[in-house]
Amino acid sequence: MLDETVPAYLSSSFGTATNTLLAGGIAVAIVLALVLPESTDVEAMKVDGNWRIIYGFPYLCQFLTNFLFLTCFREDSIVFNIANGNDEDAILLIKKVYAKTEDPHAVLATLKSTSQKGSSNVTIGQATCDRKYKKATWVAFALCFFQ
Repeated sequence: MLDETVPAYLSSSFGTATNTLLAGGIAVAIVLALVLPESTDVEAMKVDGNWRIIYGFPYLCQFLTNFLFLTCFREDSIVFNIANGNDEDAILLIKKVYAKTEDPHAVLATLKSTSQKGSSNVTIGQATCDRKYKKATWVAFALCFFQ
């Protein structure tokens, strides 16, 4: 996904940022674990409910991400538009994402040459709200909680 939103010369910097945020998320989980009682204190563990915070925090973050994709960032990805032959929409997104000094048509040509076919042609909005897909999508989300 990084390849479709970041110019090639910046991908290493953004990859580093992604990994840093991943490590930051792990650090947040460790800090949240400090509110839990000792694992040897069985009685305190029975009474304490802070484990719900640690368990629910990743789901809260994922919910927020999905909410933002469905409401604020409604555009399909550049690669998705390319795969569906929507070059005009892809060019508009390239102009939004890439620096003004980048040639959008050159970026489009580069992305076309490096992107792989294989998109399901279903947007996240369709997957979660469309009558044809929503039942399967929400069942899959629910199953994630019980694995």
